[in-house]
Amino acid sequence: MFLGPGFIRDTVARLRLDGERLEAQQFIVLRREGRDGIIGFGRVKPYRHSHELGCVAVVEEERGRGWGELIVRELVRRFPQDEVFITHEAAVQGVTVENTGTEPFVTLRYFGPDAWDAKGYPNVGDHKKARK
Repeated sequence: MFLGPGFIRDTVARLRLDGERLEAQQFIVLRREGRDGIIGFGRVKPYRHSHELGCVAVVEEERGRGWGELIVRELVRRFPQDEVFITHEAAVQGVTVENTGTEPFVTLRYFGPDAWDAKGYPNVGDHKKARK
């Protein structure tokens, strides 16, 4: 398995993740101790006024072992802001967010310049109905 930035860049392209402005300092990498190879990686991508948690990937032969969750938990721990924005795609898939802090959890639904013009946004709780 090819290691390093080339592996991450190739994996991002192969999995069609966000390949814009890939910079090493944005990534954390999970490797198995004593073995060659990357198990997975994740990214916190900075923008002018916010950050994005993304580009989370685990190599195929290591999936289903909790590595992706471990990577996401570490990215969240390191996240440089209190606000978290979730994409429409994540909302449709039923992503959940747990507030482990001491301040109230506030949600903003359909935030953005064209939010009210878009069709097909889910209602609160739709992901639970779809599972039945």
